[in-house]
Amino acid sequence: MMNNVLPSCATPLLLKPTSFLNSLALITLLCLAGCGSDSHYEQEASTDEPITATDEVINFKAVVGDEPYICGQTYAGIGTSASDLIFKDFRVYISDIDVTLSDGSTQALSVLEDGIWQHDGVTLLDFGHGCDGTSDNPVNTKIEGSLQLTQSQSIRQVCFDVGVPFNINHENNTLQASPLNVSGMYWAWQSGHKFFRLDGSTDAGGFNVHLGSTGCDTTNKTEAPTAECINPNRPRVCLDIDPSTQTILVDAKALLQDSNVSLNTPKTAPGCMSGNNDPECQNIIPKFGLDFMYMPSVDDKTLIEAQAQSVFYVQ
Repeated sequence: MMNNVLPSCATPLLLKPTSFLNSLALITLLCLAGCGSDSHYEQEASTDEPITATDEVINFKAVVGDEPYICGQTYAGIGTSASDLIFKDFRVYISDIDVTLSDGSTQALSVLEDGIWQHDGVTLLDFGHGCDGTSDNPVNTKIEGSLQLTQSQSIRQVCFDVGVPFNINHENNTLQASPLNVSGMYWAWQSGHKFFRLDGSTDAGGFNVHLGSTGCDTTNKTEAPTAECINPNRPRVCLDIDPSTQTILVDAKALLQDSNVSLNTPKTAPGCMSGNNDPECQNIIPKFGLDFMYMPSVDDKTLIEAQAQSVFYVQ
């Protein structure tokens, strides 16, 4: 009596062709379908896309509201006083750049070493400074680097720090490679570099924004701290962007919109130099997405909470 269990593809068929012709045809079809699954899997696995190094450029543009930033130009309606303000310097350090790709994966951008604007993963964006008519300083408005991508992957988001990483922030800048040796973007070994510099002036005097680390524990300004500063002040910015078609804007007017740029507290730095005792910083530091601890005296502390950062956005 014949067993009714269907044989596997590897089992010889012992059927009588005259009696079991229809069964044989059915079994053959089932075996072809079942045995073909492995070859189908191999075919899918062999179609993995190759990964190649791709050159990437992230473009930035400095603006003053709806107008492009031009060093030396006067802009009207700045701040709560709606003042006329002449901008004279606009520079920013960018570091630790990560991207999110179209498949949801993330990857660090390998920043190009160009010997001028980019070194050790840090880029200096220079939108124009020294615009006194006596010099013609070059500008840099882009970050260049590379990623390891497949043909189907593309950038959907870019994240970066405004600033210089701690491990290279507090070195002797005269011995550092460009762009970390730029004297106009450096305070001292104790506090390190100025991460963000925006200088301007009104009829009432200068109003500047210099963002950098504060609360750095050393005995003097010419000594580097051994541990991170109390206020690192390196804001992390994440923006949805397609760098092949879009640009990151850096808006000076948005930064100053809640500040009276024609008024500066006596005996304090002009504008905001990141000092925790500087009242002008209360309306500026939070716009970078940072908390600001205002301390006019040792016993008087007020936490000004971070806002959603509004200085960087995409166009």
